[in-house]
Amino acid sequence: MKKLLFPIVILLSQIQMASAFTLTGKVSDGTNPVPYTSIYVKENPQNGTISDFNGVFDIPDFNEGQSIVVSFIGYRTMELKFKKQPKDTINITLVEQPILLAETSVNAKNKKMSHRKQMKAILKDVKAQMDKDFPDDNIMYNVVSDYGVYNEGAAMAVEDVGADIVEIPGAGDKGKDLVQLRLNWINRYRDDHIQSNYEKLDSTLKKKQNAKLIHYADSSRWVHKFLWGSGVKYLFNRMSDTPGRWDTQEVDSVLVLTYTESHNILGIAKGELVLNYILNPYSYRVYKLSQSLVVDLDIPFGYKLTKEQLSMLNTLLIGSDALKKYRVKKAHIDIKRNILYTENNNRMVVQEKNVLTNIHIQERKGNHINFKQTGSIKVNDVKIGVSPLTKKQIYTPYKLTLKPKP
Repeated sequence: MKKLLFPIVILLSQIQMASAFTLTGKVSDGTNPVPYTSIYVKENPQNGTISDFNGVFDIPDFNEGQSIVVSFIGYRTMELKFKKQPKDTINITLVEQPILLAETSVNAKNKKMSHRKQMKAILKDVKAQMDKDFPDDNIMYNVVSDYGVYNEGAAMAVEDVGADIVEIPGAGDKGKDLVQLRLNWINRYRDDHIQSNYEKLDSTLKKKQNAKLIHYADSSRWVHKFLWGSGVKYLFNRMSDTPGRWDTQEVDSVLVLTYTESHNILGIAKGELVLNYILNPYSYRVYKLSQSLVVDLDIPFGYKLTKEQLSMLNTLLIGSDALKKYRVKKAHIDIKRNILYTENNNRMVVQEKNVLTNIHIQERKGNHINFKQTGSIKVNDVKIGVSPLTKKQIYTPYKLTLKPKP
């Protein structure tokens, strides 16, 4: 029996090796190539890559019958399955899905302000539906999360991680949801400058960690937790106490519930936060949340930013310390986020999250800094009613693979 088993094992391994091949493709929007697109094998998420400046990518060790997941901020995530090996380079055309969809933006000329009393009743009904759709159960999401930093279009840092995220409702500071993240693997590229800045950030994080865990302090954990953000109920409950800032509008068979908040600080800093909840108009079930935060700084001559203000801006410019060298004249910061939800076991769970940040800074001497940051989180699997992760689980060492510049 053993004599027969050994040749069979060899034969099976040879068949598996023969079926593996390198999948080559090109990503475009139908007109132009789309660089820095995330592509990974659904059955083996660690086997992934990003497209180069011409939209071209290669995935080695790909097998017939496997699927790839293709995603880029502002476009719909695609899943493509290959029953057999393609003869030529595959061409993938992305379909636009802007961070803040045009149909979800309430037109100021057409919107009808709801009566405050009526708006209060609608918010109450939406909250009741959210309590049904998002019960206070701990949830574990197995995700693939990608993050990129670009300066004038050139990649400074690109990172894909495989992780488990546990969301514990109401267990965080001031009633926020507590988010735990366990890194399983990382594929990473960082240029020398940004790597130096991340090492400084890691050093700061280590000072805040328990001495026993100091070895595992890692900025990647902080970045990808930041991309995930807080839960939909906490955000809604915090804003629903001010019905005068809410509007409703029906657009293309959905109900758009919009919250707007504006601030003007001494004419120096102006900001506007807009939240668009996309609801079923009959049940008030939430299917999508779009967030937009726009901040403009116009700093008068002679006014110098404090160290705390510079630190805040540098936090947005992850990986750059340029603002320590320049006196800022103007800055425009535009952050947009999409969260898509889907039904799972008679409740709603996260399906995908996307974040896009554009930052333009002008200093006194006329120099300009243009940064773009992208982040996308795709959910592979969901487990409801799990126990919180222990510190040992959270800080388990992960596999790190360094990638060449895309």
